[in-house]
Amino acid sequence: MVRFFFIGFLALQLSGLAHGSEPCDPHSLLSVLDLNSDLKIKEGEKSVYGHILKKGEKVGDLKDGTHIYLIDADHHVMIEPRFPDLDEAHPIVTHRSLLNRLRETLKKEPKLVALGEIDIDHGLVSSINNHAGTAFMSEEELPAAAKVLKNSGLKVTSETQLLSFKMVKNGHDPEHIAAAFRIEVLKDPKLSALQNRLLDFRKKVFARFPSKKEYGKVDWVSFLQSKIGPADHLNVTDKNELNQSVLTFLGWIENPNDRYRVLPTLRMKQYSIEELETLFTNLERFEGFFNY
Repeated sequence: MVRFFFIGFLALQLSGLAHGSEPCDPHSLLSVLDLNSDLKIKEGEKSVYGHILKKGEKVGDLKDGTHIYLIDADHHVMIEPRFPDLDEAHPIVTHRSLLNRLRETLKKEPKLVALGEIDIDHGLVSSINNHAGTAFMSEEELPAAAKVLKNSGLKVTSETQLLSFKMVKNGHDPEHIAAAFRIEVLKDPKLSALQNRLLDFRKKVFARFPSKKEYGKVDWVSFLQSKIGPADHLNVTDKNELNQSVLTFLGWIENPNDRYRVLPTLRMKQYSIEELETLFTNLERFEGFFNY
């Protein structure tokens, strides 16, 4: 209840974005932040990374997944994917990576005013948060940060959720584990093909069962309780170990940090590629699984 009240409050603060209402420069609503005392690049992080948007330059369409953003007091904006490549030694981009690029380019110490994460789902800006270890921005400043990002070309809408750090920091794979799973999957042609089938399936389900509570997410409960699924749909009588795994990973794929955990976990359970291919061929049959 508290979470949805907070989201609703921030949605009201953000609602002016959808109608072009900009009463003031949103930068003026952001305070200069104190940097964390420990800003060392950690194992697996890229030391220097990112592109600084030039004045008037707009960010283009972003791929699905988590991106991080950084804004300084001089109106510099950076938005980069959390996992941009398959560099096994340094697969992760952090706010420290962006800050070092800003320092290198400006030849001075930047004054940060906003930083956090952006989640893209099905091409939509599903959420923006203040999750960062480099500096802490208060959740009250999220609406102003979102306006700056919108002015920079990010397709923020009144439905984009603004989530506080405490809502996103726990319950999912940390970045280094998520990166390792992603590399394991995408560097294996068979696993990569299966991952694409899984994401295509998610996209098709989203077109019919979009969540009304979480923008850009799938309402898997409605999918599993559907009364208009295929005639040969699976049901609770087919609840074997592999089918039970499906019910678990439907939730995983809604979070970018857990999305690439699915296939490695199934492989660790000793399921063969052939078994997984059969399973993924039958994913549509899970519609109406609990309608019996």
